[in-house]
Amino acid sequence: MQYAIIKNAYQGIISTEPSVNTNPKLTLNQCIIDNCYDAGIIGVHSDVKAQNCLVSNCGKNVELGYGGNYDFTHCTVAAYSNIYLTHKDPVLLLTDFIKQDNNNVLIAGLNANFRNCIFWGDNGTVDDEVVTNKQGATFNVSFQNCLWKVKNSPANVSASNMIVNQAPSFDSVNNQKPFYDFRLKGDSPALNKGLNTGLLTDLDGNPRNFNGPDLGSYERQQ
Repeated sequence: MQYAIIKNAYQGIISTEPSVNTNPKLTLNQCIIDNCYDAGIIGVHSDVKAQNCLVSNCGKNVELGYGGNYDFTHCTVAAYSNIYLTHKDPVLLLTDFIKQDNNNVLIAGLNANFRNCIFWGDNGTVDDEVVTNKQGATFNVSFQNCLWKVKNSPANVSASNMIVNQAPSFDSVNNQKPFYDFRLKGDSPALNKGLNTGLLTDLDGNPRNFNGPDLGSYERQQ
């Protein structure tokens, strides 16, 4: 999926089962998933790659369960309580298991990488916007050069060059209208803090700074 906008759904995108070849089962490039009542992206033992994507103001923005392979680069995942939805679940949940109706628990290896991403929520009841739950042996989850809101750092992950609990300073957040612009202001701590991942443009199609791109889906244009 490329340049797709999915809004006002119950669940935005669901990807189940592994890929049948070496390519991801689902690839999202420069997509927006917004205002989904339950979840924006659900991955169940699947294989998903997302670049320059915005997942915003969903009941549960991104849920990746029962293992799988996931790669998110330059994504903004953000949620705020407003007149339509109450923000009461983390914007990112990662697990290596799933519980069946008969209470049997299935476990599968999880491999997930997040680079140059923003995970933020506010105006709700959530302290930890990134939550992990491990029950098996294979749990390879890494975060590089990301900004996240966490009171308790997620367990069983590696994290480097993180910006912790500093508001990303989005351009516009108005929970009453509601109106949101998740581009970055000039005082954002996420400016110029990213790795060079080879992505030349942002969600708007604007050029990224080759040496130190901004975190999230949008590159601030000077």
